[in-house]
Amino acid sequence: MTEHGITWDMVRRGTTDEIVAGTTWVVPGVGTAYREASDGNVRGCGWLPLDGTVWTAVAVVGGVVTARSHDGREVAEPLPPGRGVLIRK
Repeated sequence: MTEHGITWDMVRRGTTDEIVAGTTWVVPGVGTAYREASDGNVRGCGWLPLDGTVWTAVAVVGGVVTARSHDGREVAEPLPPGRGVLIRK
């Protein structure tokens, strides 16, 4: 487990179109490799834990998401439609 507490078993492949207030997703760290199953479940390649930043949407308005990270940062950024993300189940 990493500092954010999210494991591979807790996420699935989704898209930014699914993000609404309250959605939690992971932006994997640089070099993080994973496999995606046909059902959307993902598994890390190798034995390393899921590294990266966990974000939770506070609000989504007009294509802009306001989100808070597991380490307390808050951002407001455009939410590109259809982009793949790892969403917490």
